[in-house]
Amino acid sequence: MPTEKSKVTAQNIIDAGTSLFTQKGFYNVSIKEIAAKAGSNSALISYYFGGKQELYQEILKRQAADINTLQKTISASGKTALEELYNYILGIKMMQAKNKQQANLLYREILFPTGLCSTMVNEQLTTIHLFTVDLVKKAIKEKSLKPSTDPAYTAFILEGITVLTFLARKQLNLLGSAGQNETDVIQKVVTYYFSSLLTGKEAINHANV
Repeated sequence: MPTEKSKVTAQNIIDAGTSLFTQKGFYNVSIKEIAAKAGSNSALISYYFGGKQELYQEILKRQAADINTLQKTISASGKTALEELYNYILGIKMMQAKNKQQANLLYREILFPTGLCSTMVNEQLTTIHLFTVDLVKKAIKEKSLKPSTDPAYTAFILEGITVLTFLARKQLNLLGSAGQNETDVIQKVVTYYFSSLLTGKEAINHANV
């Protein structure tokens, strides 16, 4: 059983690897650099993770696990599909805000693939998309969204919002002077997008969001 000390050491290596991989890319980072930043030694990276490639893959796996946990929480919430959609988007946003380096690394891998995690990343993106599509379909079935709503198209728009609001977070933070935070902005953007898709009852309920 891992001791508390070994857990801390492993997490320090994860944090150091995440930071360096995000800044410099996988191929420009050495095991020695990671060990030095983690306050550890190179042998422990191999001991805990197997090597640099395995460490890189583990970092991306952890983000996939966080997404999976969020989806389970949303599915078990007992909320309406429309509420679940809002909470899912905001949940991803909060996850990204909490783990900015991990999110940055995922986007780096998408834009500049190393070839080490193609299957894993594609599966992660597909999982996010299909879950969103299912929530949109559920909202249509519950008559919160109009029957003419295209689930796949709507899911892509919502996913785009989460990506853009993360990548443009510095600009969004400028809205803080107007009394709005990133969550406020996302809610308003999503509500604006949904305004033409909501059924009469839901349109009234969300008119003042």
